[in-house]
This record gives sequence, structure tokens and C-alpha cells, in this order.
Amino acid sequence: MERTGQVLGAAAKLAIAGAFGTMVVAAIVQVASRYLFGSPLGWTEELVKLLMVWWTFLAVAVLAFRGRLLAIDALLLAVSARRAHLILAFAQLVSLIFIGWLAWLGVRLVGLAGSQITPALDIPYAYVYASLPVGLALATLGFGVRAAVHLRHACAAEAPHPVSALERSDT
Repeated sequence: MERTGQVLGAAAKLAIAGAFGTMVVAAIVQVASRYLFGSPLGWTEELVKLLMVWWTFLAVAVLAFRGRLLAIDALLLAVSARRAHLILAFAQLVSLIFIGWLAWLGVRLVGLAGSQITPALDIPYAYVYASLPVGLALATLGFGVRAAVHLRHACAAEAPHPVSALERSDT
């Protein structure tokens, strides 16, 4: 399960890199067409916005797989390694439920987009809104993988503490 999470996280990172590269090229094309040819292109701005939305939700998934979302670790530092892993597993499961619910709502949002079309690119808005359920479904899987990892560490005889001295913000 952890290996699947790594593969999906890596695929999402590649998609983010591709989206970011495409955004940079589109922005350069927009600047060149505006200032060199005096005729700005309308589709480049819309493409950059669309890719930024996808980039954002895929980044949430990558951060969920890596366990790098916002966290307050003061409680974790005060408890044993086993309890810290149990607390983190519980937090991951709560996040899984909440983000899974948001992904389900995102599916409904895609359905509401219906036949609306973007003005410049002439593509259905459903493709834009699909970033929400896709990114959050991947994040849900990421939270599940992280919860399983923490539960495995909590059951282990000698588990490392999940918050090492190098990750502490006060060092």
C-alpha cells in the first residue's frame, strides 16, 4: 500500500511539473504576443488559470501522501512514540473522512457544470471542476496510506518517534 502511495504521489508530482511548465510557456507566449505583436491571446490566460486549479488540488494530494500538511506537533513531543503514532493515525483517518466527503461533493459539482463551456478554450467547465474530486480523491488515498503507516508503527515493538529533532520548528 505504501508503494502504491509513492507511485501515485510521484505521478501527481510529474503532473504538477508538467502543468507548471505549460503555465510558464503560456505566460511567455502571452507576453510575446502582447508586446511583440500587439495582439494578446485570450486563451493563454484561461489556460494558466485552469492549470493552476489542477496544480493546486494535485499539490494537496502530494502533500497528503508525504504527510507534509500543516501540523502542530507539541502534543506529539510530549507523548511516547506509540501514542504519537496512534494520535497521528487518528488525525489521518479524520482527514480521510473529511477530504473524502469533499471529493464526493466535488463529483456533484462536476455534474452541476453540465454543458457550460469556457469562453476562450471552448472546453467544458467539467474538466476544470474535475480537479477537485480527482485531487481530493488522491489526497484521501494519501491520508489512508499515512494512517496505515502510523498504525503499523504503533503496533511495532520499537517504533521511531514520528517527530524527530530535525523536524522540530524550535531547533
